[in-house]
Amino acid sequence: PAASAAPLAGAGASHIVSGDRLWALGFGKTSALMADRSWAVLQPSGGIDSTGALWTWGSGNLGVGNLPSSVYPLRVGNDSSWRSLFRGESHSYAVKQDGSLWGWGHYYLYSTTVFNSSLPVQIGTDTNWRFVTGAGYHLAIRTDGSLWAWGHNGHGNLGTGDNLSSNVPIRVGSATDWQSASCAGWTSFGIKTDGSLWVWGDNSGNYGNGTASASSYVPIRVGTDSNWLKISGNDQSVAGLRTDGSLWSWGAGLGGVLGLGSTANQLTPARIGTSIDWVDVAFGGSHVVAVRSGGSVWSWGTDLSQQFGLAGVSASNVPLDVSPAFIPKARFAIYQGTQSVTSTSNSWSCPTAIRQEPTFLSIKVRNNGFAPLVLTGGSLAGFTVTYPPAVAGLAEAAIQIRLDAVSSGQFWGTVPLQSNDPDRANFTITLSGTVVSPESDTDADGMKD
Repeated sequence: PAASAAPLAGAGASHIVSGDRLWALGFGKTSALMADRSWAVLQPSGGIDSTGALWTWGSGNLGVGNLPSSVYPLRVGNDSSWRSLFRGESHSYAVKQDGSLWGWGHYYLYSTTVFNSSLPVQIGTDTNWRFVTGAGYHLAIRTDGSLWAWGHNGHGNLGTGDNLSSNVPIRVGSATDWQSASCAGWTSFGIKTDGSLWVWGDNSGNYGNGTASASSYVPIRVGTDSNWLKISGNDQSVAGLRTDGSLWSWGAGLGGVLGLGSTANQLTPARIGTSIDWVDVAFGGSHVVAVRSGGSVWSWGTDLSQQFGLAGVSASNVPLDVSPAFIPKARFAIYQGTQSVTSTSNSWSCPTAIRQEPTFLSIKVRNNGFAPLVLTGGSLAGFTVTYPPAVAGLAEAAIQIRLDAVSSGQFWGTVPLQSNDPDRANFTITLSGTVVSPESDTDADGMKD
């Protein structure tokens, strides 16, 4: 796949991911996940980079074995042959460049297990798949432009003309001009190569499918426009991007999630503002994130988890520029062994030293941001503390401690540490250590230490 001309957007239930370098914003904090990498496919907890390598992060079904979770991206396999990805809560699907379909995690339909694997396994033997997506069910497009669906079908969301579920792909109609598809709750959308938008599945609330009509078990066209590019939505609301760079929305307006300046419902597509430089859009739980061609990141809806990164903002019914949250910053982390210390202070003990024979302790630090991390700190009698030079983004270094062993006795005290991380500017290191005389017998074994 080719890299995006501008940063892509992804939205989870409580966070935003975006960037040519990979960022995550949630709970009021921006974290750098990966540097110097452009993306062809980006989702809230996975992506395919411009080389075709597949990466996952977050909780569950990582595709790398039985590891339960990872804060940072993990590469799935060693090949660079991926082209399409769906990352779900319990399972994932992906398509390789050779047209093969793969899955991992635990996917079941009622009592039937479709697959259960901690590593990708090939699904079937066909080699003409091009695209896959999903929710509680799945839509996929083959290289011949045909559309296929499988999974739960209680709302006619498979588009096969009935409400019968299936654990194997079933063809949707006979058209061979499908370009893309998306799942918004139990409502399905498809865009054809001529730019027309089609919908099927649930519309029991009389909003969300963009047609102001009843539910349909087969695809029906949304309006007459022929310049649709992408659709993203949840179970009640939808946002759409057109080829002219305009952004549209419809469905339930609760919390201002439509971005239209109110919380009113909208039965058919309505334009969000007048800008024509939008390049990507993604729906989260109750918020939307979109990116403009210059790389700025915008969001609206409900800020339940501080994913906007803007102080004093709890909701917005119009797009807000959240780009300031993505300005490169240093992010300081310090470790006790392999565990990151989350408190504002911690204690470390140096190995026991014999007088005139110093011992050493190394304290690992990490920069989880993109800007260089700079550490400064105080000194402590009995110890020599050496701070690393500026730590590059997403890199590790160490604070080196020497128990000087000039004289015998017990030594301890605190060292104030400062960083240029705006959210963690101060940290207190408590050091302790013991220096014994060469003539001492501290272990009572009858021998001098």
